[in-house]
Amino acid sequence: MLRENRLKYGAKGANLLVLQKVLAQLAETKFASIANCVCIPEFELVPGSLYEKWLTGEDITPELESIYEKVKSWKGPLAVRSSAVYSEDGETMTGAGIYDSKFTQHPSPSFEEFSQAVCTVYESCESEKRNNIAKKTVSKKKSWAS
Repeated sequence: MLRENRLKYGAKGANLLVLQKVLAQLAETKFASIANCVCIPEFELVPGSLYEKWLTGEDITPELESIYEKVKSWKGPLAVRSSAVYSEDGETMTGAGIYDSKFTQHPSPSFEEFSQAVCTVYESCESEKRNNIAKKTVSKKKSWAS
C-alpha cells in the first residue's frame, strides 16, 4: 500500500498516511501515551493526477472544489505543500526547498485563495529556481503538490 500511495500522492503524502495509521494503532495499545504526544495536523492529499491534468491546461476547478469542501472548515491558515514521487530527493542530493509551499493568509480561506495556493505550488514545479537547483539530479516528471 505504501508504494501505491507513494505513486499516487508522493513520498511526503504517503508517509503521512503511514504515520497516521501507526499512531492510531499505537493509541490502542499500552503505548497510547506515546501516540498522544505526536500531533499530525489535519491533511488532505491531492493525487498527482491532478497536477498532470493541470499541466495539460485542463480545468481542475471541480477537483479543487471537492478538496476545498473537505478543508474549508479547518481552523487556521492552510499549508499547501509539494509531495513529489521522484523529484524532491535522490540518492545523491536532497531537494528540500526546490518547490514552494504556500500558506493561505486567512483562516477558512476562500476557494479563490485556496485554489491560487495550489496553483502557486504547481507553478513552482516548473520554475527556473527548481530547474537551476536540480537540473542534473532531479527529474521534471512526476512532480506535484498535495
